[in-house]
Amino acid sequence: MEVIPSDSSAKKVYSVLKSGRMLGVLMDLDSKRVSGYFVPFFGQLAKTAAGPIFIGRKTGSPVVPLALFRTPDDRYLLKVLPAFDIPVTENKDEDVKTALAQCNKALEELINYDPTQWIWIHNRWKSKPTPQNDVQNVLEESY
Repeated sequence: MEVIPSDSSAKKVYSVLKSGRMLGVLMDLDSKRVSGYFVPFFGQLAKTAAGPIFIGRKTGSPVVPLALFRTPDDRYLLKVLPAFDIPVTENKDEDVKTALAQCNKALEELINYDPTQWIWIHNRWKSKPTPQNDVQNVLEESY
């Protein structure tokens, strides 16, 4: 396993995927440092990081939602949901929003499996959607 800091270059991320390794991403974070789209999450619009989807769309990498759950005997259960491909059409924005909505829906399913194990230490809905911030083009241009 290798930890790639969130401020690493896209080149580093691409090299991980190109070498055949998996890339793990925490999708339930709302950060000013990360560009994203507002898509539904537990019935509210939540800013969701778009970078992993832009990269997956460009590389053809599928999304495999998964989570670890601690069991009563202090072991772990790995819950893996069905993989899905990121759509690739002429409308890149809609493709990314569709994939992000699928990510959030999968995350909701994983959280609902055992909500007591969702470690959530920040305000997931602190960013509010406006016409100006639905997507920040700086990210889109870099991928």
